[in-house]
Amino acid sequence: MIDFKSTFIMAVRSLKINKMRSMLTSLGIIIGVSAVIIMLAVGSGASIRIAKDMESMGSNLLMIRSASANTGGVRMGLGTKPSLTLKDAEIIEKQARGIMAVAPYSSGTAQLTYGNQNWSTTIGGTTASYLLIRNYEILDGRNFVPEDIKNNTKVAIVGNTVATELFGDMDPINKTMRIGNVPFKIIALLKTKGQSGMGMDQDDLVFIPITTAQKKVFGTDFPGSIKMINVKAQNSDAMEIAQTDIDEILTKRHNLGKNQEKDFEIRNLAEMQETIKSSARTMSILLGAIASVSLLVGGIGIMNIMLVS
Repeated sequence: MIDFKSTFIMAVRSLKINKMRSMLTSLGIIIGVSAVIIMLAVGSGASIRIAKDMESMGSNLLMIRSASANTGGVRMGLGTKPSLTLKDAEIIEKQARGIMAVAPYSSGTAQLTYGNQNWSTTIGGTTASYLLIRNYEILDGRNFVPEDIKNNTKVAIVGNTVATELFGDMDPINKTMRIGNVPFKIIALLKTKGQSGMGMDQDDLVFIPITTAQKKVFGTDFPGSIKMINVKAQNSDAMEIAQTDIDEILTKRHNLGKNQEKDFEIRNLAEMQETIKSSARTMSILLGAIASVSLLVGGIGIMNIMLVS
């Protein structure tokens, strides 16, 4: 039988005699193990950050975008009329099953001014439902009301970054700023969301009524046209039936034939989330495998040196 006590004592003596080799051997093992831990931590951290970013976008979300249509076999590009309209959003909200909320959305960049302060940011034209759909919360003030949309009211909801840049420590509520040359009364300040995983500041934005955006800010050549419709389903089980109904409604409203290419596209956030999560898991496994190979190679090298010695 192996005398473990004698073997252990001999090993300790060997380590004392060969201090430099023992130190380098230990260092190699420590570096290899650390590499495995760090790689796995990086992969896990990336997965968690991605999950949080996706959660901040909203749950049970369907995003309908205008797609360039084909004309004479040629795909039309910028400058062509967007295919989605405010009426499309209204019909979807009335007719599609499994829907909790619908919000049309168009955006652009504009210069904001207040006194001698100015700031360039994203302007989003939308309705009250957008905040619910995309998980934005109001810290102070009020949301849009139907009259704001109907009457093209010049009111705005601002993110924390915009409020800080324009007003400093002052309360922005009821202050009047200018978007371009148009005065807007601030009716609400949003709760801070922070940066996304891609480094985008989610508080650097302004929301205004969709109709006001079209007629007073963006100056669109296509009245009533919008870039996107955001739809929140009642729950995850209702996503599929809601998507099917929306597809049928828009196909019929846009007079698209059975084999005709659609001038809109529907993106299911749940499917996008699963794809991204799968990619993140694959990345974590790959990083762990790379680190493990490094540890194995280092271990074999150490073993060979010890055998030669």
